[in-house]
Amino acid sequence: MKQFPWLNSQWTEEGIVLKHYVNMGIAVAIPDGLIVPVLKDADQMGFTDLVRALNDLVERARNKQLKPDDVQGGTFTLNNTGATGSLASQPIINQPQAAILTTESILKKPVVIGDGIAIRHMMNMCMSFDHRIVPDRSVWNPAEVHRNCLDCRRVCYQVGRGILKLRTIWRLVAAVRGWCLCVLAERRGGDTAGGPPGPPPGSGPY
Repeated sequence: MKQFPWLNSQWTEEGIVLKHYVNMGIAVAIPDGLIVPVLKDADQMGFTDLVRALNDLVERARNKQLKPDDVQGGTFTLNNTGATGSLASQPIINQPQAAILTTESILKKPVVIGDGIAIRHMMNMCMSFDHRIVPDRSVWNPAEVHRNCLDCRRVCYQVGRGILKLRTIWRLVAAVRGWCLCVLAERRGGDTAGGPPGPPPGSGPY
């Protein structure tokens, strides 16, 4: 949104209105259709906060617990049509927004790398936008898109490393917790077995 601010705008009779905040609409499939709750001020959130807020919205959407304010004020919409197996789509703009982006299925495809061919996981991203607001060149400038893709790959690499570290820490915590539970169980068993012996059967007054 910061690189292409025209995508986060609105067409009005007075002219184009650029939004200085990002309210991200997230398309969520529900049993009786589709609903688009809005993640307010998404550009101000860190990765962890985004995940928590998104999970909360999706959960409330599927449980039909959204409030009217939760589905209003969006400035840009994101839709994951790849979850249905789609390879390419033509999303419909959620007016009065200027654009909508869909992510498609991730598939293994042959890719030319240098002078060779390798198998890589590839994904199409499809965007529809209002041509009255967004000229083609301002969105798909090849040099700009290439630079942004490289930046995105670096970010994804760092996020991936962070997730792997979190998984390692979580496994370590789980292992330590399991060991502590085993030790506690052994101690409890030992205390019971080491208590004063009871009277032998049949030695009571009756």
